[in-house]
Amino acid sequence: MVGRETELEDLKTLIEQSEKVVVVNGLGGIGKTTLAKRYLAIHNNDYDHIAFIEVSVDEEKGQSNFISAVANDPIIHENLGITLNPKLDETKRTRLIMNGLQQLEGNNLLFIDNATGDLPTSQVTLPTPPRWKVLVTSRVRLDQFALFALDSLSMEDGKILFEKYAGKVDGDALEELLELIDCHTLTIELLAKTYAKSLTMKNVGELVDYLKSNQLHHERLAKEITSEHANNKEITAYSHLLSAFILTDLTDREKWLLKQFTVLPPKPLTVEFLFDLLETKIGEEQEELSDLLQSLHKKGWLQESRRQEFFIHRMIQSILSYQLEINFQDSKNLVEGVTELLSFDQAKDNPIDKFQWVEWGENLLHWFKHSSEPEVFSLMNNLALRYQDLGDYQKAALLLEETLDSDLKNFGENHSTVARTRSNLAVVYSYLGDYQKATELLEKAVESDLQNFGGNHSTVARTRSNLALSYLDQKDYQKAVKLLEKVLTSDLQNFGENHPTVARTRSNLAVVYRKLGDYKKSIELHEKALEFDLKKFGESHPKLATRRSNLALTYQDLGKYQKAADLLEIALASELRSFGENHPNVARCQLNLGAVLINLKEYQEAHKLIERAFKIFIDRFGASHPDTERTKGWLDKVKGLLAGK
Repeated sequence: MVGRETELEDLKTLIEQSEKVVVVNGLGGIGKTTLAKRYLAIHNNDYDHIAFIEVSVDEEKGQSNFISAVANDPIIHENLGITLNPKLDETKRTRLIMNGLQQLEGNNLLFIDNATGDLPTSQVTLPTPPRWKVLVTSRVRLDQFALFALDSLSMEDGKILFEKYAGKVDGDALEELLELIDCHTLTIELLAKTYAKSLTMKNVGELVDYLKSNQLHHERLAKEITSEHANNKEITAYSHLLSAFILTDLTDREKWLLKQFTVLPPKPLTVEFLFDLLETKIGEEQEELSDLLQSLHKKGWLQESRRQEFFIHRMIQSILSYQLEINFQDSKNLVEGVTELLSFDQAKDNPIDKFQWVEWGENLLHWFKHSSEPEVFSLMNNLALRYQDLGDYQKAALLLEETLDSDLKNFGENHSTVARTRSNLAVVYSYLGDYQKATELLEKAVESDLQNFGGNHSTVARTRSNLALSYLDQKDYQKAVKLLEKVLTSDLQNFGENHPTVARTRSNLAVVYRKLGDYKKSIELHEKALEFDLKKFGESHPKLATRRSNLALTYQDLGKYQKAADLLEIALASELRSFGENHPNVARCQLNLGAVLINLKEYQEAHKLIERAFKIFIDRFGASHPDTERTKGWLDKVKGLLAGK
């Protein structure tokens, strides 16, 4: 047995000190029986008598029965010298066996393997101290006994166990594999033996790919292997893992709830959060959901943290994906709930707070991306916008292109939903440097919005604002300024002086005024927008970095380089905190600061910043993107200055 030395010592202490039955509790395949048998092997001579009862599971019924296991065990009858009357029912025969055990002198141990919820029974009394200690393994929580919780292996022990069966393998790939299966003991053994037996798998990375794509049943993994967990019979990893988690003792409602945990990331969830996410109504519905959670926890399908949060083990989640029929209607409320979590209100939200839900959206999309339900495309739209915030414009474009196709089929050419998706997709195309495509989509979107809402509607203003920025990208400053002046007038009418939308439009208009050389107007609008956003959102909001960067560029044009540098240094620190080192926003800020430092003759620092920006743009967009080409120009310039040219 690999690892578990600490657990063995703790188990020994609990058995010695507890007057209760000791239950090694954990999910199927985690190593409960192996730990208990190892304890017996080490401490065999500490006991005068050891009795072993295995409670096997009826795979057709999905049930096990302690009384039946004892009553029909010929070995324990023979060893106790008890001749049982076959006419006696199983309960009476089990009582005779337990009474026989109780009469034995000495320090004794009864080991019951794989017990289920029928073990605590008023019909039969287990042997008791001081003559007997009772050790039980069970995936069911038997709360009236002394529980010894057994968790997954540590990462280090997981690596040792895998390499025990498969030999030395690539460490990074193995670590990724172990993370995917959450160091589940049985799965490590089965996959390691399968990998070792395969003549075609070249590396552990291939195992990782099969797991990620839910292909445990793939023919390349169908190698006949043996495991003590399967009584050393020839098995396949897939078939044995399925048999380790039998669903037939679950109600339809319990299966429904497990489906929700199967399609979400395996993270701890509070009961209140689940109520909200599943739109569970107050009263009987919430009471039922609470009961279902407790029942699944007791049966070993869900785990509960000390903070009363429920979560599912990754391997149970993986096995359930094969055993349960996952369909959209079962999880419709869940899709709508996560879509709402991914939504963004410009007037109050911080995009950084939304990034935690991206994984949730991705998980749901994995399951339902082939569904034609409108709720799925709403999810795709919101997920795409969060990809945009994360700077992953390619992913955003792919999702929005699919969404637009669906919207056109469902709503027709001039529907407001189609216009909204066109506008969102156009913004992403602008980031990708395809300004012509962006403009074409936005002109269509503005036309639709004007027909649907009229000239003074906030939706029209928003779409016009995006179109103006597209004109700005194409250096058509006159078109851009005319549109944005209209947008600002509309925004002031719709929202008043102190609103985030007004601040955003002022900031955009200030950028255009700078391009037109009207620096006074540009600075005035930038400072108004910055002042408002600082009061409204605080220093930690990414808006502040954008506002400062744009204002800095105006100061740069005016030759106020130190003032520009000070603003850009604050902005860069903010962008790094918000997005990390490899985001396009960070690269843009590094490039702008580098350009200002060139003017300040700080060439070494400028070179470092511009080189970092260039690497980000190359990695994200390739060599032909406008941002990459612009950065390359600045990089060549600073290299020349450093070389004295």
